Amino acid sequence: MFDKLAIENFRAFEKIEIAPLHRVNLIAGGNNVGKTSVLEAIWLALQDNPFSSPETLTPYAQSLFRRSAIKYEPRTQSPPDDIDNFWKWLFFQKDISRQISIGLSAASAKDNRSLSLFFEGSYLKASVGDVHSTLGQHSSFSFTLPPPGPDCIALTAFHPSPVVDAERVNTVSVINRDEELVSYLRLIDPRIRKLKYLKLPGHQHPYVYADVGLGKGKELIPATQLGQGTSRMLGLFASLMTERPRALLIDEFENGLQHDAIGPIWSALGKFARDNDVQIFATTHSYECIVAAHKAFAENADDFAVIKLRLDPEQGIAAFVLNHADIDVAIETEMEIR
Repeated sequence: MFDKLAIENFRAFEKIEIAPLHRVNLIAGGNNVGKTSVLEAIWLALQDNPFSSPETLTPYAQSLFRRSAIKYEPRTQSPPDDIDNFWKWLFFQKDISRQISIGLSAASAKDNRSLSLFFEGSYLKASVGDVHSTLGQHSSFSFTLPPPGPDCIALTAFHPSPVVDAERVNTVSVINRDEELVSYLRLIDPRIRKLKYLKLPGHQHPYVYADVGLGKGKELIPATQLGQGTSRMLGLFASLMTERPRALLIDEFENGLQHDAIGPIWSALGKFARDNDVQIFATTHSYECIVAAHKAFAENADDFAVIKLRLDPEQGIAAFVLNHADIDVAIETEMEIR
């Protein structure tokens, strides 16, 4: 588990350190103080090559949280100029003469992760540990291979692809964890009895369909019609159950969720994180989300903290880590901690 995050010359951060990190870290603050940028920094530092996406022609970093990427056909179209439209904007005040540095420190030095992004002439280069990459070129790997499985997965505020979700659910079925997945989704929609991976006759793509107990002879409902909150959590729990991420990143946690469901979901995520040694970083604008998480972790208080980002005249943006006792005081005194 990571203990500290250090960022230099990235997005709105000239220099910032966030510590101590906890098992579950809920990032709060006003608009344009860098909440999503913190998730982006962690994601980049946990990639072996931040420039590549093995599963899609769309460069993944650009579309992960900000929908900056443009899909194109390599054989017939020129690639979009992502250097000017995305990568240069990662540098603090767009000053590409200064190097971006992102570091994640862990109790064991061998688990530390670090990223450097810098320009050499017109070429953008990245160093992630022993892996060195240039935008548009293959990585050169050292003799040390990366650990098995993804280091992190991300759940964004944007609606995930229902086809990707279907393939994840199919994998859950293969490892015989269907009922476990349904149990998580029932926290949001108690009507859900069963999930099925189906490709209808004459259709090109598979989708997830749900039995919501509408009665004998009733059709199964596409999971896409069960609401945005259910769709987001479907993809999230299916990913967690089929992959072995070191970190889970969630942008705008409360997006699409009814407030009564937030607490149980935090409880389920907390248990999953403890049982599977996963560290969670999430952003929120919601006071209700903070209170619900605080209550959900009451019995495991050391697992949870709120990271409050705010503008600071000296540091630009400062980070304050609020532990269980701090959050208690803030709630009791009605202090603004969003």
